[in-house]
Amino acid sequence: TLKTIYHKVFLADEIEITENNRFKIIWNFSCEIEDNLIFKAFGLIQKFIPNAPKVKVVVKKHIPEKAWLGWGSSNFARFVKGYFELFDLWVIPEKLIEVSWDLGWVIPFFFYDVVLSYVLWL
Repeated sequence: TLKTIYHKVFLADEIEITENNRFKIIWNFSCEIEDNLIFKAFGLIQKFIPNAPKVKVVVKKHIPEKAWLGWGSSNFARFVKGYFELFDLWVIPEKLIEVSWDLGWVIPFFFYDVVLSYVLWL
């Protein structure tokens, strides 16, 4: 049995979200647009909010890649939270958070302010 505890640390990327006439992401790391979790997050938002306003997103990475520190998962959640704040939308639907699990199993962790613990059976 392997028990893993996830705990938030004070390390973050900078994400700026502004209303725009089309959806656009500008980033300082290598990633195909179709693989970008912010791109996927906006696609998911569009499923829950018909005619979702478009935005421009600027991402400046500070979290080291492949260090198991939520490199993309934290950006997914921060983008969704920021999007909902920017447009004064209602509470983020639980179903949206639940569905995000399919894009990355640790994404839901970044929506909540709690420490999560998982037990894996090897």
